[in-house]
Amino acid sequence: MSQSITSLSSVNQLQATKRIADEICSTHLLGKVVKFTNCEVDAIVPDGDDDVSVSMTYHDNKVRLPFTAETYKLDNASFTVTGLSITPGQDPDNKNKVHDERLWDGERGSIQWSVGRSKSTKVAQFWKENIKASESTFGHDPDELNFAFVGRMDLTISGGVFTVPTTFTIEKAAIGQGSSGATNNWWFGCNRGTNVGGNRVRCPAMSESGQSLLFYFLRGGVGNDVDEIRLDKVESSGSFVKTALQPNYVGESIMNKWQDQRRSPPYVMYYTSKQADTLKLHVKGGLLYDVNNLKFDTSESTFGYFKLRSAIFVLATDGRSIYASRQHKLYMFHHSSMLAGGDVCSAGEISVEEGVIKWMSNASGHYKPEASTAYTQFKIALWNQGYRTPFPLKPLNQAMLDLLDRH
Repeated sequence: MSQSITSLSSVNQLQATKRIADEICSTHLLGKVVKFTNCEVDAIVPDGDDDVSVSMTYHDNKVRLPFTAETYKLDNASFTVTGLSITPGQDPDNKNKVHDERLWDGERGSIQWSVGRSKSTKVAQFWKENIKASESTFGHDPDELNFAFVGRMDLTISGGVFTVPTTFTIEKAAIGQGSSGATNNWWFGCNRGTNVGGNRVRCPAMSESGQSLLFYFLRGGVGNDVDEIRLDKVESSGSFVKTALQPNYVGESIMNKWQDQRRSPPYVMYYTSKQADTLKLHVKGGLLYDVNNLKFDTSESTFGYFKLRSAIFVLATDGRSIYASRQHKLYMFHHSSMLAGGDVCSAGEISVEEGVIKWMSNASGHYKPEASTAYTQFKIALWNQGYRTPFPLKPLNQAMLDLLDRH
């Protein structure tokens, strides 16, 4: 621990011998009282103008970051510093800077900062300016801290609903060190986080595809080691929005009920789950494949709302299963056919060349999904399976959807 002596003149007259104070002791230097508490004193040196600082000792301040969330695995993680505060005099070599990056991975990862240990209200004020009391593991503001870092935290996880590793970002996380008695404790918080009790904070994170997850962090010293911040739970921030079949199409699969009996057949075909499986798509090697392991392609399709070759598709309510068909027959086979009129999370048309999606639309008169929701949820389903090639949305507004009597 290092202390500062301020407002002393004639600093060249001051000398101190190296010693370790086992108990609080006092001495008088030029009429000023200097107190040392269990600290190592190397020398008294000038600290600019009339200030004098007791020299400090760099420490490797390691915080362990275990990952114990069920069904998921932490593949790798990083913390990129965007702001920091250190008690004056505790980093004379300027070892810690904005843009510094700390990396870790696995269930027993850890990171560390080389900096001295001396608490101050200055650092606590920095923390309070960035993290609210309700956004930290402690659930209250600190009075003093040794140091604090604010930055972007990227967490790449796999397992659960993710076929391939997916990165989620907490845009503004904070890690700080304080002290309690003879030990140093670690603080964790995040912007827009929520202290949920039990010494935990829940932090929202977003993936590149727009999917959000909630990460739960537990502070140390509550049945676990004081030098750790444990990520012990991952959960979805909410289920996908579901879209039901438009009311005017209900009963379309019943013979002679929905359409003229002179039509052949006089009903819309609804597939069984086994039949629907023949239309299921999947991602392999970053490309879209059909059930026969052929790259899905709409180049030979004979229809499309935009007069461009495409296929109709639906995303099931599991937020994962995608079905597509290059056939689309008015009064016979529609978006509703693939899931027997059930709810969907997305529906429309896609244009695909050699497994690469060129564009997507929400062109479905049977479901009339809101364009941005249909696009986001479709993209998330693809990203979770390893598809990464961007593609544009060709949106249809409600008036345009109302004209899709053939869809």
